[in-house]
Amino acid sequence: MFLYWKMSIVNKIINQSRGGRIQNLKVRVPEDCPTLQQAVDWVHKHRAYTTIVVGEGIHHVINRGELVIPSAMNIEGDPRVDKSEIVVVGGIMFHPGTGHLEHLIISHARYCGVVGRSFTMDDVVVQNCELNGVVCMGGIVKCNNVLVQECRSGVSVINGGSITLVGLRTEVCHNNQGLCAYGLSSVQASVIKVVSPMTKELVSTNNVSQNFSNGVVDIEAINEVESSQFRF
Repeated sequence: MFLYWKMSIVNKIINQSRGGRIQNLKVRVPEDCPTLQQAVDWVHKHRAYTTIVVGEGIHHVINRGELVIPSAMNIEGDPRVDKSEIVVVGGIMFHPGTGHLEHLIISHARYCGVVGRSFTMDDVVVQNCELNGVVCMGGIVKCNNVLVQECRSGVSVINGGSITLVGLRTEVCHNNQGLCAYGLSSVQASVIKVVSPMTKELVSTNNVSQNFSNGVVDIEAINEVESSQFRF
């Protein structure tokens, strides 16, 4: 099986290389690689590839842990399939690079659903994670039409990071805590920005504790911004 899918990808490279330069290629799960882990390893090793397209099905991360993304890459659900039919069981960690998630569900992670320094998300559901749903660790994260539900904390930012939430379908609901901002000092403040016409009251709903910030970061660090200030 391993040799089969590896030769399948090699043949795809040969076919796509005819008549031009190889770049921005996509690998499909499970058609080209049987698992997400193998697809991540392939894209990391072969830099002509930039995107993993995840097909219909339930895709398990080992022990519901974290699938580590070691370099910049996109993970997108197959646009021909309804998002509800593309489920990743486990978490995704962008470390140390950047990345993009789109059109899929992240569910039942043992730790955090999606975590990293800088990444973007579009049309993603993060649910039933034992710790945090989405975490920004000191960088810049942008979320468009993202639903985070039934986690310990919904959306968290630490170490001077910034998360921007945009889209009428963005909602952080039914978590123990909604929006959380943690800062180490007034110089290294963290911020969550909610883009108009949405507000933090519309985004963060039906959580046990709506919003939280530690003593260093005032709750006013969670700001609404005009859509003209935001480019996704």
